[in-house]
Amino acid sequence: MSDLPGPRTFPIAGNLIGLDMHALHFQLEQWCDQYGALFNIKLGPECFTVVADPEAIQQVLKQRPDRFSRIRSIKPVFQELGIHGVFSMEGSEWKSSRKTTVRGLDARHLQRFYPTIIKTIHRLKKQWQAQASKRQPVSVREDMMKMTVDITTALTMGYDINTLENDQLEFQVHLKRVFPVLWKRLNSPFPYWRYIKLPADRSLEYSLEIIRKHVFKFISQTRQKMADHPELNEQPGNFLESLL
Repeated sequence: MSDLPGPRTFPIAGNLIGLDMHALHFQLEQWCDQYGALFNIKLGPECFTVVADPEAIQQVLKQRPDRFSRIRSIKPVFQELGIHGVFSMEGSEWKSSRKTTVRGLDARHLQRFYPTIIKTIHRLKKQWQAQASKRQPVSVREDMMKMTVDITTALTMGYDINTLENDQLEFQVHLKRVFPVLWKRLNSPFPYWRYIKLPADRSLEYSLEIIRKHVFKFISQTRQKMADHPELNEQPGNFLESLL
């Protein structure tokens, strides 16, 4: 792997000099055009192999988590934020949690969920058509994130929070603050937040607390729903009901 091509590195910094982490995907695409579907980069002291070949990617995914793992920063960062789960787990811990996840997201549940996906897509289409008719700019990234949040929340917890049509919902406002800081921490060459808290870090902690309150509310309401309808214990309607 060390013989693979890659962009020129600088002492200590590696390829971080001049690299805009917010546009990392564009830079990786440019390097892929230049160095091919397999190349190495260095972000500070960390070395990474970038894979852009579909067949190679499939082989990597099939051999997870035994031979390949996620970047080392994911687990500690997720643990610090209190969101450690199947996405950030590795090894036997991942295998154990994956069994529970698969039961809650099997083909039967997903098939019943298709109408919800279609409803959410129609909302997005309606919103974009309205903005186009008024010649208003469209924030594709933000709208796609809202759609993802709506679909994921409905699938996992059975709640239609509809952030697409309710931009100022407390849940959505605080969720928007989480992802940029999370991305920054995952890709930071040094965990500065463990020694000094910037305003963005304090804002992140507050937003996570608000989000947790909403999640605990969803859990409490779902427990009551399952107590009122015992048949859900045998035939859960969403991922949260499967877990409970």
